[in-house]
Amino acid sequence: MKKTVLALFAVLTACIATAQENTDYPGALQISALRDKALLQRIASSEKPSAETPEYEALMQEIADKSLTAVRRDHNLPLKKFEKSAFLAFNANENTKYIADRLAEKGVEVFLFPEGTPDEVFYNVRYKLNDYNKIVVCYHAGDSLCADKTRRAKTKPEMLQFKMYASLGVRHGNIGVYFGDPTDLDAFDRDLRDFDVLIVGYEDTEYNCKAAAKIILGEIKPEGVLPVETKHFRKGTSK
Repeated sequence: MKKTVLALFAVLTACIATAQENTDYPGALQISALRDKALLQRIASSEKPSAETPEYEALMQEIADKSLTAVRRDHNLPLKKFEKSAFLAFNANENTKYIADRLAEKGVEVFLFPEGTPDEVFYNVRYKLNDYNKIVVCYHAGDSLCADKTRRAKTKPEMLQFKMYASLGVRHGNIGVYFGDPTDLDAFDRDLRDFDVLIVGYEDTEYNCKAAAKIILGEIKPEGVLPVETKHFRKGTSK
C-alpha cells in the first residue's frame, strides 16, 4: 500500500512539473484533483501531444472531465427540469458560451453579466429570479486560457457580482459553479456551503466549461477531489 502511494505521488509530482513547464496545460491544483492513475501517467509521459492537434484537444478535455470537483452535491445534480430554469454567469467571458449554449438548447433562459455590467442590470434581474424553480449560476475568476491560448490576468472581483453569486446559494436546489482557485472560496463573505450543489472548476478554460456543462446535464459524473483544505471545505468529495 505504501509503495503504491509513493508511486502515485511520484507520478503526480511529475505531472505538476509538466503543467508548470507547459502553460497550455492545467496548473498544479487542477492536476492534483485527478484520481485517474492512467491519465496521470499519460500527462507525465515525455510523449505528450503537440498543441493544436486533435490528440491534444482530447487530452485537455479528458483532464477537465475527470478533475472538476463537486464539493457539495445532492439530488439536484444533474439538472433534470429545464422549464422554469435559468442560467446566470457572473464575469461572463468567451468561455461562458460552452455552458450557456448547451443549457439554452434545453430551454434554460440565459443571463450573462460580463465585467463592467451596470449595477442597475442586476437589480432588474434580481426580481425576475423569483419566476424560476431552479438556477444554475457560475462565477468566472482566476487565471484563464483565452481562445488564442494566452493566459489572462486574474480577474478582480466586482463586489456586486461577487455577492449576488454567493447569495444565490441560499435558494434550495440551485447549482453553483466556481471557475477559479478553490482557496479563494474562503474570501466570500457568505458561506458557499449554502449551495446544495457546488462544483469547483479550478481554471477558467473552455475545456472546464464544457466539462461543467456535461456534469450539469448528467452526461458525466464529477470525479475530481479537492486537493487543498480550505476554511469551509475539506479535501476530497466527488465520490
